[in-house]
Amino acid sequence: MSRVRCPMCKEWTVNRAVRSKKKVRLVSGSGRQVTALCPINVRGLKVVRCGFCREYMVVTKKGVVWPPPVSPVSKVIPEKIAEAYTDVLRGHTSGARLGALLSARTTLYRLMHDMGVSRLDDLLEQGHITSAASDGVNQIRRLANIAAHEDIDTGMFSNDDVSRVLEFLRRVLDTVYTEPHRARQLASITSAARSNARST
Repeated sequence: MSRVRCPMCKEWTVNRAVRSKKKVRLVSGSGRQVTALCPINVRGLKVVRCGFCREYMVVTKKGVVWPPPVSPVSKVIPEKIAEAYTDVLRGHTSGARLGALLSARTTLYRLMHDMGVSRLDDLLEQGHITSAASDGVNQIRRLANIAAHEDIDTGMFSNDDVSRVLEFLRRVLDTVYTEPHRARQLASITSAARSNARST
């Protein structure tokens, strides 16, 4: 029996079609959802269920066609922070909403450590993020605290809620790491252009 790599959990699972007649939900890393009726009556396509994370995927002879793989995290983001953020992505993709929120909080705490601050508010005070972003990261912390410490219904948070957390967190990481990196790249290009202009 051949194997296929699950785009959600990254494990290699048995490439066996779902034979029973039923509707299944397919979720992408961005939270987009589609419904498929099994078995798929299209030649060359089949629905496979991952034996590890239990999520469904659509497979052809060339590999998985849905959902698309989780987008890689920018290489300029420090490894420990990227690991925690990837856990947010995977939790969201697999429907583990509470786990995704807790990983979002871990991402923020690792960001604080990397920036050498002890409070989220220090990120604002030291100019790493804007006032609006500061409010947002504190809301993420509060949401994660609710998820971790209170006896709540696991359905309290929707996929859309976690999608908003994901998107906001990505923008914060872009502001702190990706945008300064791109600005340095542009500065290097400008400096080289000036040097070339002077030499001609």
